[in-house]
Amino acid sequence: YADVSQNRRPSLFFSGAGVFKSLIQRCWAQDPKDRPTFKNLVNELQESQYLKGVDQNEFNQYVNYILS
Repeated sequence: YADVSQNRRPSLFFSGAGVFKSLIQRCWAQDPKDRPTFKNLVNELQESQYLKGVDQNEFNQYVNYILS
């Protein structure tokens, strides 16, 4: 809580961080208006740059589960 309230965020030095870095940073934006909606997240994550190595069927099942 203290880190978030002081606008501290973790470093993004993990495998594959490049593709997700911008998305993650938008999700933790200080101003809630700057954060993507869940629907926007799902739409963006369905783009091919995020789906390399991901089972598309499993992803869609999970999205349907979350949205139901």
